[in-house]
Amino acid sequence: MNTRTVEKVVQSVKVEVAPGFRVRRPLPLNDIQMIDPFLLLDHFGPQPLDPNGGEGVPEHPHRGFIAITYLLDGYIEHKDSVGNKVLVGPGDLDWMVTGSGILHSELYEEDFRQRGGTVHGFQIWLNLPRAHKMTPPTLSPVKAEDIPTVETPEGARVKILAGEFQGKKSSVKTFTPVLFYHVHLPAGKSIEIPVPNTFNAFAYGMAGSGSVGAEQKPLILGELALFKNDGESVLLSAMQDQPADIIVLGGEPLNEPVATYGPFVMNTQGEIRQTILDYQEGKFGTITV
Repeated sequence: MNTRTVEKVVQSVKVEVAPGFRVRRPLPLNDIQMIDPFLLLDHFGPQPLDPNGGEGVPEHPHRGFIAITYLLDGYIEHKDSVGNKVLVGPGDLDWMVTGSGILHSELYEEDFRQRGGTVHGFQIWLNLPRAHKMTPPTLSPVKAEDIPTVETPEGARVKILAGEFQGKKSSVKTFTPVLFYHVHLPAGKSIEIPVPNTFNAFAYGMAGSGSVGAEQKPLILGELALFKNDGESVLLSAMQDQPADIIVLGGEPLNEPVATYGPFVMNTQGEIRQTILDYQEGKFGTITV
């Protein structure tokens, strides 16, 4: 397999997405507005939550994409307007197809909020193709123990959050071909991950220090490395003196126009205006659970 080289590496910016809730955001940035079909990557934590020190992200609407929450530490209660109420805990995946429109909240679970602890995780937005923008909204939660995992003889561990790796496959529905892996590398170890040459692909430094690409570009916490479409695999390595955790995302580009307004992602500005009107008229429902 030809190993991909790196087109560019960008550093996250800090963004406050709710009162007291700050994230690292490497996508979108001025340099990279999207990596088709991925629209957004937010990395929150690891950060301490003081007892009674915060609430999480209150009720808000979405339409037109898949909102993915991957939680590493903490407890979040997901509630939405299609009747779901789910506790998301350490290692769990919350896979929400926003489709034609949904309201949801991601508040800290009450016992966790009262006692405090550590909060750490990711929110990722994956675009829906035009043909599925108005699909009915659904939630597909996956518990940590149900996420397929591959361990290599060298000690690397790959959690398969979406897509397939070495014969193991995620249960989530992606509409178009996508991969989402959490790779843990022991100090000094490497792994080569197959990625179809038609995919756009990138890696994000989650913890520790490592390097990526055929030329072994350094990658540290908060950095995103965009790979060129010049090979069928990506090479990831940890530094000799410390382990590394790296998120790898890739997908078949939709190559469709994108119109966005806050939490809405459609194909035209006219569709955005209709979405705002639909939300104002209460067509996204209400949270009653």
